[in-house]
Amino acid sequence: MQEFVTDGMKNIALSAMGLKLKRIETECFWALSGNDLHFFSTDTVGELEEHIVFDSFRLEKANLQYGGILKSQLGVYAKSSEEYLPKIHTITFDIDGSSLPLEIHDRLHYPVDPEDMLNLKKQLKTRAKNQVVGEKLVEILQDRFPNLKMS
Repeated sequence: MQEFVTDGMKNIALSAMGLKLKRIETECFWALSGNDLHFFSTDTVGELEEHIVFDSFRLEKANLQYGGILKSQLGVYAKSSEEYLPKIHTITFDIDGSSLPLEIHDRLHYPVDPEDMLNLKKQLKTRAKNQVVGEKLVEILQDRFPNLKMS
């Protein structure tokens, strides 16, 4: 919500000059390989844009916080559906004295193919696959790096 308010305020300020700000979100992915955590970001057409490797030394100095539930996935949701919404953790790295916070979601976001709108079986299969992919990443990170355990 804070991002939307901030974007709205920027849009108001920029509209006086005839400009409009548009937020473009692209897909980002995490991969754990050995003791290195890889962060991949894509451009607007899905091509790899950035690949950052956080080695074990950076991970040993990082900290992890629970950020709650990603509620932007649904505009209106029932309290009972919260368990199905992505959970967010924020991992913060110290990069040469500056902090770099990045989000880790416990499942992948996937758009529903319009052709599959009525194919509930395929939707559930895809959702299950995407949820299982990210569920254990935070747990595995905490097992390998005790400093990432939350109290």
